[in-house]
Amino acid sequence: MVRHRDRLRQDFDDRVRQLRRLVDLGFPEFRRYVRTLDSMLATAILAEYPTAEAVAKATPRRLAKLRYDGRHAVGSELADQIIAAAKRSVGQHHGPAYRVQVRDICQDLDLWRRRLADRDDDITRLLDEHEVGSLLTSIDGIGPSTAARLIAELGDPARFDSPAALAAYVGVIPALRHSGKRRPTRAGITPIGNARLRTALWMPTLTAVRRNPWLKAFYDRLRAQGKPPKLALVAAMRKLLVAVYAVAKARKPFVPKLAD
Repeated sequence: MVRHRDRLRQDFDDRVRQLRRLVDLGFPEFRRYVRTLDSMLATAILAEYPTAEAVAKATPRRLAKLRYDGRHAVGSELADQIIAAAKRSVGQHHGPAYRVQVRDICQDLDLWRRRLADRDDDITRLLDEHEVGSLLTSIDGIGPSTAARLIAELGDPARFDSPAALAAYVGVIPALRHSGKRRPTRAGITPIGNARLRTALWMPTLTAVRRNPWLKAFYDRLRAQGKPPKLALVAAMRKLLVAVYAVAKARKPFVPKLAD
């Protein structure tokens, strides 16, 4: 389910990039006022007014009343800004094929957005029913999405022989590279391991070193010793995996002493 959601997200992002190219051709000024084209606000406006020409002909009152999420409207201030920008736009692509492409992509994004929300609900439900997965969210910095990914990639983390074995599987271990007379004094992390999981854990680790008092103290101690920020974060990721292993092994919610 997690990997299926990843594919949906990739499709969604691909369509956003296509929409960005079309908007840059037909109404580049639009992104000054609506910065994220993957938002419901952007797709609602562009589905109704796909070109600068269409926006320039819109009445401010109608555009201001356009609702983009069932509750919120565009508003008069933003409507006036977008219409004024459209009237002086340098965009030149206003043909039928262009308008159809923009509208089709906006409809696709609305559909993909609903599918992503449905899959998130499915993943949350499955996580709540999973003995270990639900416990992992007791670790500050690991939310439902990260917990689901850990279970999807690892199965039961307690199946590993030790926290070190889990860290080695993920690839959060040093790997010296010696070549001839070259003897580096600092080792980067190994290129082997589960790169997908390392990537997924990067942002949760950044969050955890701010919100998790136990992990923050560990990170701050490394930085005080002169360790570079990235090295300290990799060490914190490894420490976070130790906590994951401890929770899975004990089958109990996280408390700092379990991971020490």
